[in-house]
Amino acid sequence: MSEKGAVQKTTTDSTPPGVLNADQIGRFKTTQEDIAELPIKSIQPHRLIPDYRDPTESILPIVVQSPTGFHCIDGWRLIQQEIAAGQPAIRCAIISIQKHSDTELAIRKVEVRSKPRGGTCLFAELVRNTSILAKIFKAKMENPIMFSHGGARQGKNFSNNEEDDLRQMLSERLGKNRSTINDYLNFARHLTDVAMNILVARNTGKAFFEKCRVNKRTLIKDMEGDGAEEGEITAAVSCKMLEWLDEFSRTGKIISDYGENDGDEDDEQPSSDLPVVEDELSEDKIFQHQTIVETGDSSEPPTEEDVKAEINAIILSLTTIMEQSPIEIDAGINTLNDQISKLAMIPQMLMDIKDHIASEIDEEAA
Repeated sequence: MSEKGAVQKTTTDSTPPGVLNADQIGRFKTTQEDIAELPIKSIQPHRLIPDYRDPTESILPIVVQSPTGFHCIDGWRLIQQEIAAGQPAIRCAIISIQKHSDTELAIRKVEVRSKPRGGTCLFAELVRNTSILAKIFKAKMENPIMFSHGGARQGKNFSNNEEDDLRQMLSERLGKNRSTINDYLNFARHLTDVAMNILVARNTGKAFFEKCRVNKRTLIKDMEGDGAEEGEITAAVSCKMLEWLDEFSRTGKIISDYGENDGDEDDEQPSSDLPVVEDELSEDKIFQHQTIVETGDSSEPPTEEDVKAEINAIILSLTTIMEQSPIEIDAGINTLNDQISKLAMIPQMLMDIKDHIASEIDEEAA
C-alpha cells in the first residue's frame, strides 16, 4: 500500500469508445484491500454519484485509493462525525487500484451497495441456503431477534411471533424484502436435500420456480387432503420438481398432470378454482421419477444431460428410502426394483452416445 496521505497527480485514464486492447482488461481491478488509519484531510468524497440516503452498515468508511489519492465511496458521514469531533485521523477500509478513473470510482460507489462483497450466487443457492437458515433456527430454538442488527433499514418492528420474527430477521440480514424471503422458503418447501442440490447443480433460475408454484401447491394440497405423511409428500414433490425441470429445460414450459397449466396463473388463485387431481398418486408413482428419456421410443440418441438426469433421478429415489424412518418396506422394494432396472439401462445409453459420436466422426471423414 502506498504511503498514507500521499497524493500523486495523474491524468484521468480514458480510452476511445470501441477500442479494446488485451492490456486494458482488468486495468481497474482491486490490487489490495487493507484497514488502516488515514489522515482525514487526505480523504475526499466522491461526488459524481450522490451519497446514499441511509447510513452505511459498515463500521468503517470505505475508501478507494488510486494514484490521485483517497476517495470515499461509502460512509462519508462517519468521516464528518470525526471532523466535528476534532479528530485528525480515522480508520478506513481501503481498496487499492493501480490506475485512476472517475468512472471507475462511480462504478464502485454504486457497486458497494448493490453487489455482495463476496460476489453473487445462483438463485437456487439463495433458495436452498435461506431454507437451511430457517431450519437451523427452528432446530436450535434460538430467538431470531438476537441476530438482528437493527438500524435504519430494519423495517417493521419485531413481534413475539417466532415465525414472523424469523422472516423479519432474514429480511434484514439478507437485504431482501419479506415477500422475497417468503418466496425462497416456499420454493424450498417439501424438497429433499438431494433434489435441492440437483437444482443448484443445474443452475435453476427464478423463472422455473415461479412456473412450478401453482402446480407444486396443488400437489401438496391434494396429498395433504389424502392424509399423506410429510415424508411421502416431500418425496413426491421432489420427484415432480425434477420432472418439471427436465420439461422446462426442453420447452421453457411446464404442462402439469393437473390440466393445461404452465404455472402462469395468479398465485393468489382461490383454492376452489384449483383443478382436482385424479387418484393417480399410488405409492409407485410417488417414488418413481419418470425421466424424459425412453431409449426404445426415440430415433434420437440420448445426450449426456439425459444420462445425468437419469442418474440424478435414481439418486433421489434411493435417498428418499434412506431418509425414511421407519422404511416403508413394500414401497421400498418396488422402488429399488424399479431403480435397478433404470440403472441397468444407463450403460446402454452411454454406448448409444459413444456409437453416435463414432458415426459422426466417420461421416466427417468420408
